[in-house]
Amino acid sequence: MASAPANNWSRIASGIRGSFRRAIGGLLLPYYAPPYTKFLTVPAHHCAAGGRGTHRAGLGRSRGGFTTKLHIRGNVHGLPIALHVTAGQEADCSNYEALMEARDSDPGIMLADKGYDSDPIRQDLRDRGAMPEIPTKRNRHVQHSVSRPLYALRNRIERFINRLKNSRRVATRYDQTADSFLGFAALSSIRLWIRFVHAT
Repeated sequence: MASAPANNWSRIASGIRGSFRRAIGGLLLPYYAPPYTKFLTVPAHHCAAGGRGTHRAGLGRSRGGFTTKLHIRGNVHGLPIALHVTAGQEADCSNYEALMEARDSDPGIMLADKGYDSDPIRQDLRDRGAMPEIPTKRNRHVQHSVSRPLYALRNRIERFINRLKNSRRVATRYDQTADSFLGFAALSSIRLWIRFVHAT
């Protein structure tokens, strides 16, 4: 059987991402209370390197080798609101705006790790009426404290990432294009959202 043309797969991946945005933006909106940002570094299989423009395809070199980074914004239940793919060496804070563009109300509290510790991010969250709960890097002159009970809730998005990695196409990237990989990540996220909705 002949394989589908590449542009057909791009349309399929685009349709999956669109379904993900509509689902979490409409049907599941009452469950929102987003306080998390997090990233997942995914090792890339050698077959993912066959496309042109590896950086544009969200592939790069990091400490883990040839990798992709999946940036995630989640809600209070640890479920995803926004997904964004970059090369593995991309800084976390440089993709903050892409995560905050997702359709949702502004958070009351935002929990994030040290990768998001920057003055512009803290100020943007305050302008949105949110309280940033972000640990400060050691080399910062001004140290900000975090609430330990609140910050401990980050384990919810860690558990989501663990469930997301049960999908083989997400735990290891085999796709040459960022759109295709993001489509599979969105599809796995939709499945977890459906389970949550039916369980509540």
